[in-house]
Amino acid sequence: MNKQIPLYMVVILALFFLAGTFYYPTLAAPPAAPTPIAAPGAAGTPANIVFFDRQAIAADTQAPALSLGAYNRLDIQYTIDQGTVNTTTLTFQTSCTGREWDAGVAIVSANAADATGVLVLPNSCRYQSVLADVASTDTITITVLGIAKQ
Repeated sequence: MNKQIPLYMVVILALFFLAGTFYYPTLAAPPAAPTPIAAPGAAGTPANIVFFDRQAIAADTQAPALSLGAYNRLDIQYTIDQGTVNTTTLTFQTSCTGREWDAGVAIVSANAADATGVLVLPNSCRYQSVLADVASTDTITITVLGIAKQ
């Protein structure tokens, strides 16, 4: 048995549907979503930075000062290659003048073996550097690279 809906029923249903869409008032659109504020590192063009690049050192060494004041954070990767043991401390330092350096954040302390790691550091001054403090005159190889982000 195949029953068909009579045409007058289809017309009545269509009229009810159309009447319902015109009868009920439309609501205003919801307010627009707020504009997101960029998280540190989410906007801007990052900059590659090099403090030490496979540099052999046998004495305390300060990396060149980099002017990175336009960036909010630094993603740093370090590698220490100990040929012979030379206890090493790497310290991230900042300066607003480029002359006086703060005590800094230890990247790695009293290291006596090959090591590698990554850390994220906030950036609060115009100039940044890394100090490699070694305990003896035995040569080790230091690499400290990173990305500065806004």
